[in-house]
Amino acid sequence: MQSTKAHLLIDDHRRLAVLEERGPRTTTARLLIDDDEVGQVSGTMWDTKTIELEREKVRIRFGRRREVTRAELMQGADDVVGGVWFEPPAGTSAHRLWRLREEHPGAYAARRVVTSVVGAVAAVFGIGALVKAVVERLVPAIDLPAIDMPSVDLPDWMRYLNPGYWLRAPIEMVGSWIPNVDLALPSWTGIAVPVVISIALAYAEARRQRARRERQQSTPDSDRDVAGGDDENR
Repeated sequence: MQSTKAHLLIDDHRRLAVLEERGPRTTTARLLIDDDEVGQVSGTMWDTKTIELEREKVRIRFGRRREVTRAELMQGADDVVGGVWFEPPAGTSAHRLWRLREEHPGAYAARRVVTSVVGAVAAVFGIGALVKAVVERLVPAIDLPAIDMPSVDLPDWMRYLNPGYWLRAPIEMVGSWIPNVDLALPSWTGIAVPVVISIALAYAEARRQRARRERQQSTPDSDRDVAGGDDENR
């Protein structure tokens, strides 16, 4: 193994750590609870792996250099809004993002909304056209020769072998009973729907972070001293 890094979390009087061990081809992430190993996964770039526990799980994401970019403690509905992040190693881009989320949840939520808006706008207005233009420039135009295919006149009785011939009349009859209702949605919903979802998720995430900080502040000093003592012993 080339190097070892740790993502740390103090939760419910437990000390959780995800140890990242980089190898030549894959990265191994080992989960420790109070210094006891409870599971491990291996991944490569852009992988997302999960370590299942008794009533919760830890989701681990790998980046483009096979590094662990995020470790989350997941419980119940956290699969939708995200779990409690482990603190990444200091000095990494993952740690800077973690600090933004912990210290300025409103700014982090705004960042998430802006990212979703940019993605939605790009998806609606231009990604398809951009890809088409690039493909048309890179792929040469090839004129294929026209091939005259022979025309075969099938006998009339063969239409009775087509199931569609027998189903056409019932389908047309049923279709005539259904009123013609135009349910077309306006084009702006392609942007509005993802934006509204992102705002709702960001709001829920900010509220949960605030509640978690309040719980940490209400933790007795003795409990915090125990956690700090464990860190010093390591």
